[in-house]
Amino acid sequence: VSPLPAVRGYAQKGTTGDASVAPYALMVANGTVWLTYGVLIGAPTVALPNITAVSLGMYYTYTFHKHKPADAPFAPYVIAASSVAALAVGTALALEQEAAAHTVGLIGCGVLPAMFAGPLAAARKVISTKNAAAIPLAFTLFSTVNTITWIGYGLLVIDDVYIWGPNVIGLGAAFAQLGLVARYGRK
Repeated sequence: VSPLPAVRGYAQKGTTGDASVAPYALMVANGTVWLTYGVLIGAPTVALPNITAVSLGMYYTYTFHKHKPADAPFAPYVIAASSVAALAVGTALALEQEAAAHTVGLIGCGVLPAMFAGPLAAARKVISTKNAAAIPLAFTLFSTVNTITWIGYGLLVIDDVYIWGPNVIGLGAAFAQLGLVARYGRK
């Protein structure tokens, strides 16, 4: 839910400004991957929250598209995210369950850190302009809390490296974003 204030801001301002669609498109891909993984390993606590992630990610991506500047990159991110989602679902349908779970888990290990690092796509601009306004603060704060929660769940409850491992990397990306906001501020 955390990106909602930023997405509402896009609608109110009529523009996404310098923000990137990457975290929103990757939210759809990531949610699809972990929904699929949760089903494959029989863990509703992994699968069910990701139904919301996919739904909200689609809404955020759609709203971003409606308000993005004409020259803002969009299609490559959406195509890449859709491809990852299709790969996860296709893998689950094509492979035996254990092999599919392993493969989809590995896909998740790539896509989850990419999603949480998505706002870092604006890092070059943040550094050159000395303004971190392009980093969605609510998304970054949520990412920090979310990754810590999944690290704890993955280590202490389900003992699954596919759950906690990529979240450690995602936490590092969230800290990098918070560092840029702390260093340059949001003007």
